[in-house]
Amino acid sequence: MAKTDVTLIRELIEVRKLPIEELRARYLELFGEETKSRNKSYLFKRIAYRLQELKYGGLTPAARARAEAL
Repeated sequence: MAKTDVTLIRELIEVRKLPIEELRARYLELFGEETKSRNKSYLFKRIAYRLQELKYGGLTPAARARAEAL
């Protein structure tokens, strides 16, 4: 496992431990907008996906176009 993978995993573990208000602040940091959600599980999943997306890249243009078409 690459060092950067370990770093991301550690970051995700720390994010999982955050209280709801800190998750909401982290969401604002990563997405540039506030969230109305107070659901800890949902916020964690969104933040985890975003962190992975920033590290490894998002959907390919073809996958994005297909998702939009659906």
